[in-house]
Amino acid sequence: MEAKAVEKYIRVSPRKIKYVIDIIKNKPVEQAVEILSLTPRGAAVHIRKAVQSAAANAMENFKEYKISEEDLFIKEIFVTDGPTLKRFKPRARGRADRVLKRTSHITVCVSDDKNNQYKKTDSKVQAKSKEKAAGIIDKKADSQIKEQIKKPVTAAGKANSKTKNRADSKSQSQVSKKEAKN
Repeated sequence: MEAKAVEKYIRVSPRKIKYVIDIIKNKPVEQAVEILSLTPRGAAVHIRKAVQSAAANAMENFKEYKISEEDLFIKEIFVTDGPTLKRFKPRARGRADRVLKRTSHITVCVSDDKNNQYKKTDSKVQAKSKEKAAGIIDKKADSQIKEQIKKPVTAAGKANSKTKNRADSKSQSQVSKKEAKN
């Protein structure tokens, strides 16, 4: 079971938030909240608020399953750009520089099933291993390699034969000129 929370229009740039998000990815919610409470970045406050909100949503939405915060972990967390506020700063000689005040949206998805996170990757790995066991990948790779080898060889062979023919004709013409002089 999953629950999600979105914090919007945070007045911190997405890049600054991303540094903090990378610290808590795939961690249990309790551990993530502890880490965020001790992180000295301004973005940590907003991220902690989003994580706690997602955990509260999970516990509220799935009361009948009696989920506790200890069972939850951060399945997915990411930041996206919000609207950018454009401001101007006065500079020397009556000029103005543009100041971009960026905003962010943080999305947090918490889950209680750790195995659910890895099902997609496992199915891909299993499919590849089954194909490899059946020899399908090897046949595909062999046919692709053979096609790639044939194409350059034929093109190079034609080019080499043309250059050889030109070289032969030049050497024959030089030999015939020398014989004519003698």
